[in-house]
Amino acid sequence: MKEVVMKKYLFFLNLFLFLLTRLNFSFGAMKEFCLRRLKKNPLDYHARFLLAGFYRSQGDNTAAIREYNFLIQQGHKNPIIVYGLAMATFKEGMIDDSHLYFKMFLDMDRNNKVALDHLGRINLIKENYSKAISFFERSLALDPSSPLISENIAYCYYKTGNFESAYKSYQQAFVLNPSPDLEEKLNSVRRAIEMSQEEGDSIKKDQKERT
Repeated sequence: MKEVVMKKYLFFLNLFLFLLTRLNFSFGAMKEFCLRRLKKNPLDYHARFLLAGFYRSQGDNTAAIREYNFLIQQGHKNPIIVYGLAMATFKEGMIDDSHLYFKMFLDMDRNNKVALDHLGRINLIKENYSKAISFFERSLALDPSSPLISENIAYCYYKTGNFESAYKSYQQAFVLNPSPDLEEKLNSVRRAIEMSQEEGDSIKKDQKERT
């Protein structure tokens, strides 16, 4: 699957660069070229695919989503299109749609780090912290040197009240990136652990006195 996706990606990248070269590196001219092709044949896959990629590269995610959805409706549900939809919908704040497309893309490429990271972030936004941790940990296994992933895991643990695990993950992030921000977060979690222990000791003391 990865080899097929890479071949298709390289083909369209080369086609994209070829068109830019022939059109004097004008993005506007390339857009017009695609639109003319689509006017003659609305089902021209290559023109619509390049147009969707053009819109996404220019930050016009709404237009990119429209073109990608047209391709999906025509039965072209390949990994590159699904990935494009996942990214474009995420940037537009369409979290539920992005979640759907990233899961679909992950089914096509089980160890895609970008998909794992985004699914972790989406579940974090939805406050599904356990699911977020699961995706972030899979991503961390692919890239153990990423302080950001460890920090995201720590934050999720912190939000679930698992301060010990949060502290360990923040420590891991701090070793990779000894920043003042992470140091402050470590201190904050340490205080939370101490307060939790003091509260636990107080409860035990009260229970002992009552008996």
